[in-house]
Amino acid sequence: MKLSRHVGVKLGVFGAALSLAAGAYLLPSQADVELTPAGVNAQNLAQLVNSTQPTATNPYLVGAGVADITGEVAEVAFVGYGTDAQKGSGIHTRQYARAFVVIDPASGSRNLIVVLDALSAWNSIRAELVNRIQAELGPEFTEANIMITASHSHATPGGVSKDVLYNLTTLGFNEPTFNNQVNGSMQAIREALADLAPGNVTVSSSQLTGVGVNRSAVALEQDPANLTDELINGVDPTSTTFRFEHDGVTRAVLNWFAIHPTSLTNQNTLVSSDNKGYAQYLLETVDHGVNLNAGAEDDAFIAAFANSNTGDVSPNTMLQPGMGPTNDMFTNLEIQGTKQADAVRTQLASAGT
Repeated sequence: MKLSRHVGVKLGVFGAALSLAAGAYLLPSQADVELTPAGVNAQNLAQLVNSTQPTATNPYLVGAGVADITGEVAEVAFVGYGTDAQKGSGIHTRQYARAFVVIDPASGSRNLIVVLDALSAWNSIRAELVNRIQAELGPEFTEANIMITASHSHATPGGVSKDVLYNLTTLGFNEPTFNNQVNGSMQAIREALADLAPGNVTVSSSQLTGVGVNRSAVALEQDPANLTDELINGVDPTSTTFRFEHDGVTRAVLNWFAIHPTSLTNQNTLVSSDNKGYAQYLLETVDHGVNLNAGAEDDAFIAAFANSNTGDVSPNTMLQPGMGPTNDMFTNLEIQGTKQADAVRTQLASAGT
């Protein structure tokens, strides 16, 4: 099955003899279906699914995509620390949405995950995305198989929630940033769908210690043992990675690890993806030469670092804002991001399950 980024749906050598009536399903021997970001819709996605024969080594259709979601960066209040004094003055790293799609051709079931470089996947963002996804891609995508999540960086523009409490520091709703996050996420989803190819998904995990510290030890001591027995010094050390493969070759990774991306303090005024963003940079750019500033065509490898049960896990190991392992918050960001990236690198060197 050949997939490429050209225009709409393209048919193979038998295309002239086929009638593409709405809802028509194509057999594997009849045509190759090529999806493009601009041409993805419910009909040609269904054609692709129905024209794919799963195999033991490639049981799924797997795709990944990335797109820019950077909002306003100057004179806009950030969200996370709850202070209206923290306002943007520039960019440390741009913000992206990374999307992952897995479809089972045998059953037609599908799953979509989007990870935003943002504080939260707000209900406002999720509701808008679900509506747009269903309108564009059909009812097979539902609340049950769409997951929208975020890295939880505290160095991103605020005002995208529609809950008053979270918009107090921004003095209301920030429509430009909201639109950028939604539109960019939709583009990442289209890129992921255009990237669909026969493949597999494997999962691996390892223990990553010495990165975070529990900032609420007194409260933790009040928890029952059954909740804390598996923690190491009050921190869940589990680093879990989904590996998305195209015909045995790793196309993208999605990692979950519990740590706050708060290496940067509320004194920082640069938009940033913090330590998880640095981990993404290491895997994408340093390891695979990807330059996201060049646009979506340069997305040969995609790495998303999402958050898991971060709770009270802080990267500031000296238990002071911006302190730990050093007294420089940008150095700390790189150290803590490198540790997360190294855990994934080690997992990639071994087989997943």
